[in-house]
Amino acid sequence: MLSNRPADSPPRRVDLVVLLVGAGVLWRLTGLGHQSLWYDEAATVHVATATDWLGALRGDRHPPVSFLAFRAWAAAFGHGDATLRLLPALCSCAALALFAGTARRLVASENAARLAIALYAFSPFLIWHAQEVRMYPFVELGSVLALRGATALLDGVAHSRAAALATLCGTAIASGSHYLGALSAGVVAVFAAALSASPALKPRSPGSASAGSRCGRRSWSRCFPISWPRPGATRASSTSARSPSSPRGCSSSSPRTCRVRATR
Repeated sequence: MLSNRPADSPPRRVDLVVLLVGAGVLWRLTGLGHQSLWYDEAATVHVATATDWLGALRGDRHPPVSFLAFRAWAAAFGHGDATLRLLPALCSCAALALFAGTARRLVASENAARLAIALYAFSPFLIWHAQEVRMYPFVELGSVLALRGATALLDGVAHSRAAALATLCGTAIASGSHYLGALSAGVVAVFAAALSASPALKPRSPGSASAGSRCGRRSWSRCFPISWPRPGATRASSTSARSPSSPRGCSSSSPRTCRVRATR
């Protein structure tokens, strides 16, 4: 439910929200290089840095946005374990900050908003994926950005074009990183429809929110038939990416058991 607090009113006890976000960011950025890359992370690096990049991408099952981002990041900053993990960690940190602002606009109760932010900041699942060289933090960031843009559109606290662009870009990032990221467009559409149907609320521009999310999803629609899971696709690309130091019998079904300390 949209909060009735004015957009320009000073937030109460914002110090606690800042503390929660800061602690969540610190947790995501701590220990990035403590363990070496595991099976699936090596597959991501293989696709992102392959000489025949398009050929390697065809052997994988995911859309190209995260691989393009890792390719540019590695070219600029290097291929160290901690360096590569810093990019998804920063994406998750940005998503946390966006979520904090969105929660305070959506939830009327300040205590409930702080509880939601705390759950997001310290979620073991989100922190786990924030520290891996995979596409999931990109899906997280895109989904939260789309929700933030839709909230701004419906709440009338931002310029409609900027908010619609945020919704479009967020859905495009989520859809272009993982095929399930396309669900973010549906979530935004349902969110806009639910608020429009509420007699107690008068949301603005629900059509723009839905249209922006649909455009973001369609920007990668041609990738979905290619990126849809195929038997053996990830196995093939991951096998070629396995590092010599990886233990035998390592499989993506037991990621933490596959981690080994980096040897320098």
